[in-house]
Parts: sequence; C-alpha cells; structure tokens
Amino acid sequence: YIAVDLKGEEGLGEKIADVLAELVSGIRKKIRKSDFVARYSRNIFVIQLTNTDSRKAKPAIERIESYLKGFSDTHNLKVDTAISDL
Repeated sequence: YIAVDLKGEEGLGEKIADVLAELVSGIRKKIRKSDFVARYSRNIFVIQLTNTDSRKAKPAIERIESYLKGFSDTHNLKVDTAISDL
C-alpha cells in the first residue's frame, strides 16, 4: 500500500475537484490494471499494488513518486507518501 497525503490543497478553492481528478488519473496511468487507488479521506489517497511486496513494487513506487513530484510542483502542493506491506 502507498498512502498519498496532500498538503496545501485549501488554497485551490473551486479547482480542488479538477486537481484531485487529475491526481487520480495520473496515478492510474502509473499502476497496473489490477491495482487501484481510492480516496481515504479529504486529502489522503491509498494505492494498493495487488499481489506484490514493497521490493517487487519498487519500479511502480518510483514511477508514482516521480509523477507526484511533478504534480506537486505544478499545483504548488506538498505531497507526502508512506509505503507499507500488508
């Protein structure tokens, strides 16, 4: 699992829905069809990389983190991630 926590989204105002849709769409492009992303709370999303552990998921994690860096720079947001095996 990868948790994605957005910071500073309050400043987006009415654009927040579009920005969150862009976030999820971009993440979906970086994961397999068998994986999924879900909104956990207002500003936290969870990505489940199915049937893999953090070692095997390293390439996907790197793609996601690279995307999130560009996303956060574009929208002037801070994005924190946490990775966990379950």
